[in-house]
Amino acid sequence: MSENQNKFPKGFYYQEPHQNAPDFVKGSASISVEEFTDYLQSVNDDFLHLSFLISKSGKPYARVNDWKPNKTQKSDESESNPNKVSSGSDDDLNINIDLPF
Repeated sequence: MSENQNKFPKGFYYQEPHQNAPDFVKGSASISVEEFTDYLQSVNDDFLHLSFLISKSGKPYARVNDWKPNKTQKSDESESNPNKVSSGSDDDLNINIDLPF
């Protein structure tokens, strides 16, 4: 598949919030268990990264985000600056959660 071609997760459906939803609701997702399980078995990686986007027509959708950093660029950066502290592995998830306490 070409690098610029979109991939969509089969069995995963994202919907925008209904018009009476509170501001903190940003959307919802539905998963067809059978279809999504079949799709996940075709994924050849430890993680499936999804991006949630808005189409030109204004409809929300999920797309597979299969971007990977250039390994040679990363190793070149660390060799050129041995004092640079790594922020973690490529598999780290950066999730910001506001806790109520």
